[in-house]
Amino acid sequence: MKPFYDASSRYLTALVMLPDDWRQTHKGVLDSHHYIDLDLLDQPPFTKLMANREALGKKMDSAEAVKTGVLPWAIRMRFEKLVKAFKAGDMEDRSCSPL
Repeated sequence: MKPFYDASSRYLTALVMLPDDWRQTHKGVLDSHHYIDLDLLDQPPFTKLMANREALGKKMDSAEAVKTGVLPWAIRMRFEKLVKAFKAGDMEDRSCSPL
């Protein structure tokens, strides 16, 4: 990984703040991707948390899901898109678009 980071450090440095920019430019659409309120989903020790976003969708409507936040699922979705882009050799990384 070090050669990749060495070769891409300027690119990565320039793009590291994009998610926060997207939060501003897509206000209301991406806010829920930046947090999760576990207390709205379960009670400690949080043993009933959903493993995937589809399960969350079955438990509550989209307005409720936005209120609780979807950070863990947003991270997983972004990770899966990045893995797919890397495997395809897509260094333009179109998978990082905000939506």
